[in-house]
Amino acid sequence: MGSTLHKLYIYMLGGVLSLLASPTHAQPLQPLEDIKAAAIQLITQEHTHSPFKVGINVGHLDPRLRLPLCSQTLEARHLTQSRRNANTTVVISCNGTDTWTVYVPVKVSRQVQVAVLQTPVGRDQPLQTEHIKLVDYDISRLSNGYFSTIDQVVGRQARRNLIAGAIVTPNDLMATSVISRGQRVTIVAKTQDMSVRMPGRALADAAAGELVRVENLSSKRTIEGIAIEAGIVEIPM
Repeated sequence: MGSTLHKLYIYMLGGVLSLLASPTHAQPLQPLEDIKAAAIQLITQEHTHSPFKVGINVGHLDPRLRLPLCSQTLEARHLTQSRRNANTTVVISCNGTDTWTVYVPVKVSRQVQVAVLQTPVGRDQPLQTEHIKLVDYDISRLSNGYFSTIDQVVGRQARRNLIAGAIVTPNDLMATSVISRGQRVTIVAKTQDMSVRMPGRALADAAAGELVRVENLSSKRTIEGIAIEAGIVEIPM
């Protein structure tokens, strides 16, 4: 009897050991890099015709995340409609055999070239070409206006002492108006591929490079654009 029990114990132990030793057939997992790539693709497609240099920084995904490999192409959409915000959340979904959803934080920068001082400039001093350089800058951080070419700045006098490294804003310089309040202007909405012109009326004076409010005479809407030259107001797209 004891011999029989001993043989049964050996048999059961051997079975358990064989199960532990056998290879597991785990379900394939979705690479986190694929999820990030889907978020980047969505933002990239939205900015295909953007005049800005777009930077995309995908936030951290927990490396412990274990999601079944999707049997279909991953779907991407914004969590809200505020797509132009610097910070957004992209929803990545799998609608295949296994369904799951991941929320991916994304920071989007839209860079333009702006005029920056290379050297200090004193009050009432005219700016020269050697004073200025163009630097890429995130437009979401440019709340006080900017100049996108050196020609817009050269020859104008500093309103106050300016330090090296500062972005030159319209408030830094003596204003020479190219737009007058009440003047009929042409509103230009421009992308890399097309340009749309609309009649408008200026609601304030503005020098070249300054932000100015204008009324679209077609839609009667009030919008804000940049005074480019006499009678021309450009709307960033």
